[in-house]
Amino acid sequence: MDPEAFEKKLIEAIRTEGCSIIVPEGFLSILSPLFISESRDRILNIHPSLIPSFCGNGFYGFKVHQTALERGVKVTGVTVHLVNELTYDGRILFQKTVEEKDTDDAVTLQRRIMEEAEWIILPRAVEMLATKAKRRIVMTISEYLSDRKYPGRVIIAGNSSDGKAVLCYAIMGRSENSRNRVFAFDEDGTLKTKAYDESKVEAPSLIIYNAMKQYEDKVILTNGSQTDTIYETFENGGSIEDAVMKMTYEPDEPNWTSRINAVFNESESTYSLSIIRKEGSSPVRVIYSYPCQKGWGHCIHTYLESESDLLPPFTVDPQRIEIPSSIQELANEMWNALNEDNRISLFVQFGDEVTVLNKNNGD
Repeated sequence: MDPEAFEKKLIEAIRTEGCSIIVPEGFLSILSPLFISESRDRILNIHPSLIPSFCGNGFYGFKVHQTALERGVKVTGVTVHLVNELTYDGRILFQKTVEEKDTDDAVTLQRRIMEEAEWIILPRAVEMLATKAKRRIVMTISEYLSDRKYPGRVIIAGNSSDGKAVLCYAIMGRSENSRNRVFAFDEDGTLKTKAYDESKVEAPSLIIYNAMKQYEDKVILTNGSQTDTIYETFENGGSIEDAVMKMTYEPDEPNWTSRINAVFNESESTYSLSIIRKEGSSPVRVIYSYPCQKGWGHCIHTYLESESDLLPPFTVDPQRIEIPSSIQELANEMWNALNEDNRISLFVQFGDEVTVLNKNNGD
């Protein structure tokens, strides 16, 4: 198998299994920039010397130890580092020294380095990276949202533990106008926001829109009229990047609510989240792309927390979220995690299943 095909298969396996750490022990091939970008800060390499000594092209296995002996160094050792696009250039996590003995040859030196250093610091590095990964990714919906009084509109996209596409969209409201809404479906399956009481509608363009539509193998879910913008861009052969460049934040001064979007590509098992927010007098556009990993998703919302009435926009990376194992569990956890006074409507898609909760309908 050629290297490109091999890496493609490897990436697919890593996505499928949801690997959070990759340790290519005894792996002698140079990983491509594409592979590294796919798993940045998750790939550990161990090298049998104290980098930057005795590393580079051709330095692996016995060659490292033989060269160290020939140079007459008194101390050698092992290095565990993160992998980046430059060989042996990634951030060093641990190093451990081993003294060379006059009786050493390459075989005995290699053995002692493994026993006295490698078998000690590699597990330590894996544990450290796993702990960081766990802190970063193991967060339930309740843990993330329960203490947030007003995150605004909330979108979660991801994959269930059995590989089903998962999308959630929650609406919250503080004003009478934004609370005057329910989710409903058109005959063609489009998810829409509709006024609960038509007589109380103000600024309908900000609260009434198509929230979810499907274009071929792509499910589009947004917090505004940009659902149609993305759909029409796809119809004309454009990409999500093209669509995002057409958008700006909402004209609801003084909050200037961010536009948030999810596009789930069912055939490629990937999803993107994007946000268009106001910074200064200009829109900032950010797109995040993710491979599906079973049991995980990402959450993005329009506002960060604020002690004042003015709501600051979401300016951090989407939070990685644990996806519950059924649509009912997911809907219940999401609904209960939202502030009871401000939650309005919730849409959940879990594979072929969908459910909607509307506070104004007594849900």
